[in-house]
Amino acid sequence: MFAVLPLVTYLAAALLAYVCLRDLGPRRHHVLFWVFLAYSSPYALRFALQEVFAFPFASSTILGTGEFIWTTLLLGGLIPLAALIYRFTYAGSAADLRRELVRADAWIAFTQGWGTVVYRYLWLVAFACTLLGLFVRFVIQGDRFLLGFAADVESRQASMGWGFVPFILSQINVTILLVAIELRRPRAEFLGLFLVQVALAVSSGSKAGFLIPLFYCLVFALHRRRIGLNGMRMLGFAVIGLVGLALGVLVRGYVENGVWSFDALGSPITLFGPALGRFFALDITQIMVARPGTYAGIVPEFQKYTLTAAVPAALWAGKPLNPCLLLADAVGFPFVSCVAPGWVGGVLLLVGPLGVLLAPLLVGVITARIAVRALARESMPSLRHPMVFSVGLLWLGLVNEGVYYQVIPIFLPILLGLVLVYVAMVLLHGRMGWLPVVPIPGRRAAPIE
Repeated sequence: MFAVLPLVTYLAAALLAYVCLRDLGPRRHHVLFWVFLAYSSPYALRFALQEVFAFPFASSTILGTGEFIWTTLLLGGLIPLAALIYRFTYAGSAADLRRELVRADAWIAFTQGWGTVVYRYLWLVAFACTLLGLFVRFVIQGDRFLLGFAADVESRQASMGWGFVPFILSQINVTILLVAIELRRPRAEFLGLFLVQVALAVSSGSKAGFLIPLFYCLVFALHRRRIGLNGMRMLGFAVIGLVGLALGVLVRGYVENGVWSFDALGSPITLFGPALGRFFALDITQIMVARPGTYAGIVPEFQKYTLTAAVPAALWAGKPLNPCLLLADAVGFPFVSCVAPGWVGGVLLLVGPLGVLLAPLLVGVITARIAVRALARESMPSLRHPMVFSVGLLWLGLVNEGVYYQVIPIFLPILLGLVLVYVAMVLLHGRMGWLPVVPIPGRRAAPIE
């Protein structure tokens, strides 16, 4: 029962959520909510495979039978509640699209006149982001980067510094990939951008450095009807995903241990175990809901950290350590690790037990408001679509990990990306033969000497 209850509960909750939204227009309009459901699935699946993989941490070994059952049912019930809130918000927002139509028309006109030009600048930005990320990783951070994998708090503290830079740059590159899909650029160009993004992600030892951008691009391409799905194509994506996971395991093993762990690819336990083993947020949330005393003492730490999270540790030598390390110890996690409390637990850490009601409200309202932005003039190519989708993915990434206290750092890539593109357009305008000489938005046209 302990093994299958979370999975059965999740499947029932996902079905109720689907029923709640199935008559609310085309299903692809709600792709962001389907992504939210997809994010939630590995946590439930992990329970069903607990005995197979022998994960070292499980809420079922800490909570009593009654606590485990009622927290599982409660957290499962919050998913259809979020869907219901999403439905009412979406329907209410979509009822009046007049302002959105005006904005959408402006974006379409801008894309028709400037789409190709902006895309060419974005190519330069993508390669600049990757080079800068690699420079930070291998030159500025160097061996200090490896301290982030150490098993003691002091080493984790010493590893802090410039780690936020590759993350921000990676988010910018993902947005550029979505722009390439929106503008139907040639496959060779897309592949080049994709490899650039993967190089940046795997340099930081990310096991999912290949899978995550692939998943984002696939979902966006389906959402924008750039590709269709059939049996062979789904099989092809599955094979590509498996190869990507294998590469991620190899790279992570090399980053941590300095050797290529090909033996890890020879068994499903060693190949899939590390990937599934990180999805323990549901366990942590169950413990937090059943026993509020486990986290009550560190709520003030998370609240204070929310005000300082946007300041990079590289610019503040005395920046407090991320309190996620305190949460790991509070819930009995067996290793020194920065644990993710999940989409409900993250709100609990900021407002206490009321977070159980606030979490589905945040997910439903904000996700619906972002989704509505994609309704107006959806059939026309527009740079607005990849930008809105990128915002939605960033929001759902924040929700999935429960790191609501990092709202500003997570959304900073959007602003930084816009600034980088605009600066590149201003600096390179008219100086490179393959860039058209046209007026820069926001600047008066001037002759190019």
